[in-house]
Amino acid sequence: MANGVESRDWGSYPSSITFNVKGPRGGGGTYAACDGYPAGEPEVACSCTGQESGTVWGSGPYTADSDICTAALHSGYIDNVGGPVFAVGTSGLDSYRGSELNGVTTRDWGSYGTSFVFDWNR
Repeated sequence: MANGVESRDWGSYPSSITFNVKGPRGGGGTYAACDGYPAGEPEVACSCTGQESGTVWGSGPYTADSDICTAALHSGYIDNVGGPVFAVGTSGLDSYRGSELNGVTTRDWGSYGTSFVFDWNR
């Protein structure tokens, strides 16, 4: 049992999954607080408290002017404990659809020039 989850032994199976836990997300590292997605940057690494309540547009990708930490809570990338966040800039979309996930409600939006998603491998 680890982190409140019990695993069990099993015989042969045709596929499996692994989680790539490396770098700060797996422990260690210090990052500045997230201020917002920096214009023109391909990626951002910052830290969240897990108690954020900023405005977010979309459901992943998120508009680049969305609050990064609140979007991270929405997506499940972090929980209410917070931690390091790694976001990657992407092209803008013609429209963004809001949703409610993990206790966070995001908003719909029309066209926006740039977006971001979370790097789940870090």
